[in-house]
Amino acid sequence: MSAGGPSMGSLSHHIITAIMCRASITDKSRKVLFALSTELNRAKERLTAETTVYYDGATTVVLHCNRIFSSGDNSSGQCGLGTSSRRVSMPRHVRLPPTQRIWVRNGGWFAMTTRGLYGWGLCKGKLGVGTGRLKVPSPTRVRLTGRVLEIVLFNDETFIRTPVGWHGCGRNADCQLGLGHATKSVDIPTPIPNTDTVTRWVHAGAIFAISSDGGLRSCGHNFGQCGPSVKSFRVTTLTPVAIPDEAARDVAKIIAAHQALFIICGGGRCFSTGNNAIGQLGIGVVGSTIQPIAELPLRVLDVALCAGTTLLMTADGLHGCGSNQHHEIAATDTYSVLEPTPIPLPPSVDVAVAAPSVLFVRSAGEWVGRGQFSEAWFISTPGVEPGDGVTTWTMASVKHSKVLDALAARGGEGVLTIHKDKEE
Repeated sequence: MSAGGPSMGSLSHHIITAIMCRASITDKSRKVLFALSTELNRAKERLTAETTVYYDGATTVVLHCNRIFSSGDNSSGQCGLGTSSRRVSMPRHVRLPPTQRIWVRNGGWFAMTTRGLYGWGLCKGKLGVGTGRLKVPSPTRVRLTGRVLEIVLFNDETFIRTPVGWHGCGRNADCQLGLGHATKSVDIPTPIPNTDTVTRWVHAGAIFAISSDGGLRSCGHNFGQCGPSVKSFRVTTLTPVAIPDEAARDVAKIIAAHQALFIICGGGRCFSTGNNAIGQLGIGVVGSTIQPIAELPLRVLDVALCAGTTLLMTADGLHGCGSNQHHEIAATDTYSVLEPTPIPLPPSVDVAVAAPSVLFVRSAGEWVGRGQFSEAWFISTPGVEPGDGVTTWTMASVKHSKVLDALAARGGEGVLTIHKDKEE
């Protein structure tokens, strides 16, 4: 480096900023990157713009020049250092062949190297290394031959694509790997029949496979998605979903919770099936047994499910169906709302959160709700006793508003974004 040029430290600072901006990384990675940069500087190396940071919970892994460095939570061996100590404070080198690519989810890490695929961390069979142990603290060769094209990781299942099709490993108690049988776990990647055209996997209570030829198939828990011919509680192999072919070719979103399943397709076509004990499927009837899959009579943009309550976002606003025991959906005394019913909203609503027996929305930055009154959820209201059904939008308590803000930021079950141009 020439005498008037930038120092190694200033170069590291700019590179770290570039890495963080490129990957949309939060400031919590800055400390890790600076620590690693310091170690590299001692060896007369420095970070490059190609350095990549991976996060999984409180574990951080940095891929730099085909080498891996890890730090953070190591309670399940996620750092790949051969131990399961509680925490690794500073980035440490993970002993692996030159690494080209990394995949991670829920404590399970995969690295594609010049000598094949390796896995480590939280296992329970999903790493495909031949063991169902809870933890694999050292990188271990995945028992799979051939080139790996892609890996799709869910919390307990792994799908690995090779040139001849997909392989599955991990939890299989509900036949969710589509292998034709149920076992507690499959510890070695096993070929899944008829998957050479599969391009996308979706986990929504059951497993769904979307193919390049437009097919939609499913295996695992049986909501009723594959039609009345499948009568068991499990769909053992990938089986066509019982919706029209033109809808199956244009699947936008699949949502499942509390034994209910919704499939949203192009143009807002929406299909529901599963448990309908309280009318949560919105098909006009109730039934505690699995209901045949049916198309709803409205165009749906998104769905959120809570215990017994379904929220549906349409181009015309928010609709609801299911439990109405405490007037959380409609002001009538109807115990269940069997068809999607418009929910009048206060002004400037941006998000809705459904909880058991109550519905909250954020209006102009303030949380209001309706449904079962609780002093923990709402501010005190004259004439309203705990357990009463509140039919008008009522201010949430300060403490519960903070909880709702966290839920809205995190997303997930019961949370639905409202389209602001369709407020009432």
